[in-house]
Amino acid sequence: MTSAERRSLIEDSGYFDPAFYLARNPDVAGSTFEPFDHYVKHGADENRAATPKFDPRYYAAHCALKGIDPGNCLVHYLTQGRAGGLFATALDYTLHATGLPAAELAGKFASWGRDCEFGFVQRALGAEPNDLFRFSNPTPEVLIKLISEGFTRYGEQCHIALDEQKPRGEWFFVDHETRTSRHSGIYDGDMPKERVQGLARTWTRMLREKAAREFAEASRIYVIKTSQGDLTEDAVAEVAKAVRAKGPGWLMWVEAGDPVGRCEVAMDGLLRARIDRLCVRGREHEFSLAGWLEVMCAAWNEIAKHPSAGGRPSPA
Repeated sequence: MTSAERRSLIEDSGYFDPAFYLARNPDVAGSTFEPFDHYVKHGADENRAATPKFDPRYYAAHCALKGIDPGNCLVHYLTQGRAGGLFATALDYTLHATGLPAAELAGKFASWGRDCEFGFVQRALGAEPNDLFRFSNPTPEVLIKLISEGFTRYGEQCHIALDEQKPRGEWFFVDHETRTSRHSGIYDGDMPKERVQGLARTWTRMLREKAAREFAEASRIYVIKTSQGDLTEDAVAEVAKAVRAKGPGWLMWVEAGDPVGRCEVAMDGLLRARIDRLCVRGREHEFSLAGWLEVMCAAWNEIAKHPSAGGRPSPA
């Protein structure tokens, strides 16, 4: 394709929004380039986002799952991908696969730890659920105990601790009994320490009550994943048994492996899913967005096949 042909293709596609492009690319806004000229000459090859209708980051990841190297993502989509059944955005994919917007689908799931990866996935999709273990790491033994108790005692003796590794220390809410901790979003100097401690108890109580209510209503699918090498099949099975002993809820166990996107019922209350890769602790921001979308859509559709075993989560 010549430069003139590519320019004409993009110009006629409706996939370039100059205001959006300038807002997302301040270096272009501060240059002498006309926005469309910059995009055609540089931005498209650099896979910069130029419209909310096309997400090059998602598209590249979606192609990678299919074994495709798209090069210039938008040009590939316009010339091959769209006709080949690839999707321009996560929203397009989830609407096609489940009928739900990506953010709504992500909010149907709740992280039960191992690290922060799934919480970051939800954020990337526009979902920010305030969940008890979204950015925490409860062990299977802790989860089983809390489920059996209806989450009634969690955090009663929680304390605060200052993470001084960051440029400005953040207060963490720490529960010593379960050896779990959570971000507070409060930093050293924001408020007196005594007030932070009071908020820790109040917020933990509110999240505990929310978790217990959602669990009783079976309104979420709980995600547990293998990425640190310390999660066994037997341990996951025991958590699933604890879930089903209390009601019709579902636990989804995610492992890296092939085929990506496979999700099947391993036992009563337990889905076992495959993703292309999982992050190691400390690099959770490098998650596979397309992989997680495949897994969530597959889980949502698999659960719909089993109405007598609980079915999909009830509306939030």
